[in-house]
Amino acid sequence: MAFLVDRVVRGGTGPVVEVPGKQPIEQVVRFGGGVLVVVSTGEFTTELRRVEPYAESFSAGRVAGVTSLVTSPEEDLAAYAVQDQSAVYWADSRDTELVQRSLKRAEYGRTNVLAVRGDVVYFGAEGKGYPAPEKYYRWDSKSGQVSAITGVRTVEGVNSGGTAVAEFVSGAAQTFCSSVAELPSGKRNFTTCQYSLDGFTPDDRTVVASEGFRGGGAERFTAALDAATGHVRRQWVGVQFVMAVAEDDDHLLMVVDTGENTPVGIIRCSIGDGTCEVALAPDRYGRDNVQLLGARV
Repeated sequence: MAFLVDRVVRGGTGPVVEVPGKQPIEQVVRFGGGVLVVVSTGEFTTELRRVEPYAESFSAGRVAGVTSLVTSPEEDLAAYAVQDQSAVYWADSRDTELVQRSLKRAEYGRTNVLAVRGDVVYFGAEGKGYPAPEKYYRWDSKSGQVSAITGVRTVEGVNSGGTAVAEFVSGAAQTFCSSVAELPSGKRNFTTCQYSLDGFTPDDRTVVASEGFRGGGAERFTAALDAATGHVRRQWVGVQFVMAVAEDDDHLLMVVDTGENTPVGIIRCSIGDGTCEVALAPDRYGRDNVQLLGARV
């Protein structure tokens, strides 16, 4: 699993890549041996840029207004949303053109990509007007077919097979609950009001969970729950957990520190036996400068 430290992408299957320039990095993913990166170009503006493998500068063909970006588990496909166009794009790294297929519909407001699995892109779209609740869709970019995902409230993650989602179920005042819901039926495997569900392991058997919904802070624990039953398979405590993502079926990577303005590092922990090892030694990078690629932030 790749991670970003300052402006350098390390780990994963590709080479070490340094993101050029000084613009703040909003999001970055590995893509076709290089990286795609969303940078801030102003107070409310962003731009998608591509760094080719071993290149020292951005490639041509920048895309303005990109608000969300995801890649497939194999890192050869990408999907992103462009705010001003209310559009979703699908891209294949094996072709010379970055943008391959697009979906634009007048009834969509702001769009947000959630996952790309083969030709299929999962995304959310707000309706026009105010208030405009977000609805969720499955777009087959090859056939062009779009189908609504019904029976779920707020999608926080899609599993590898596209057969289930981690869902936020809103509660009263300061409360919340989460569930794992099957697709396309919306049937809930379980609901928990103790954990926020953030994503899945590649084999879809385990869901990554935290204490609350992440908003740039840290949590007191990270847990691994059985995706079918909600049974707690493992829970880690003892540090502050900034973000966590599944590296493989048995391991989670976690960005950790011991509080604001303390050294930040990355640990790799086994779901099976609970043991952990250091993946990035703690240093004073700052919480905002260490990011797991693919993590929900």
